[in-house]
Amino acid sequence: MLARVRATGMMSSPSSQRLQGLVSRAYRLPGGVLLCLLCLAAQGATLPTTLPAASMPEAAHVCAACHGALGAGNASGVPRIGGMSADYLAHALSAFKAGRRRSKTMQPIARTLSDADIDTLARYFAAQDPPLAPSPQPPSPDWVAAGKALAFRGGNKSTPACFECHGMNARDDDQRAPRITGEPAIYVVNRLHAFQARARLGTFKPGSMTEVASKLTDTEIRNVAAYLSVTPPD
Repeated sequence: MLARVRATGMMSSPSSQRLQGLVSRAYRLPGGVLLCLLCLAAQGATLPTTLPAASMPEAAHVCAACHGALGAGNASGVPRIGGMSADYLAHALSAFKAGRRRSKTMQPIARTLSDADIDTLARYFAAQDPPLAPSPQPPSPDWVAAGKALAFRGGNKSTPACFECHGMNARDDDQRAPRITGEPAIYVVNRLHAFQARARLGTFKPGSMTEVASKLTDTEIRNVAAYLSVTPPD
């Protein structure tokens, strides 16, 4: 591709030259990063505008290609991982690698990681404190207020408050109930819908997220996602 560009004289404008530089750098990235970029492109997600910094641990480049250099995630549905408990991040990656947790994007990447890689990148992203992922349009204040009430007090059908299990502190060590404040709204919506789909397949463990999500209405999901997306971790 690049040889053809040079031969034809294309990419002569400043913007084209920047694109050529981006492509050239992409060819030098680890295979896992390229795989992640291709997965995002196939899903129609927003690709990162900058590539991971050279000073970042090599194992973390794979994550940064999708989640950002600080792990902020993005409004297209990539989750925030920066500042998450290192124990939770390592637990989640190990689950993806072993197939206990399924994701078309995450499983192929996790399978390329060694245990040492998982430990390194979990510690790196746990140490980050990214800003909230920017949203193309701020959510309605009414949605945010209703979502805050659900997060602190619970909802209809005896739905427990989100913060009964999910602490607001970014570095809580509970591997089962990660911090959820600061997560992009679309990610929260998609995750809760996935739990609801699981609930429709059969019985579920009482008190699990699958049971909690099965009781939520679409309006409640929208509201709590709006609140969490604008609320940074303590």
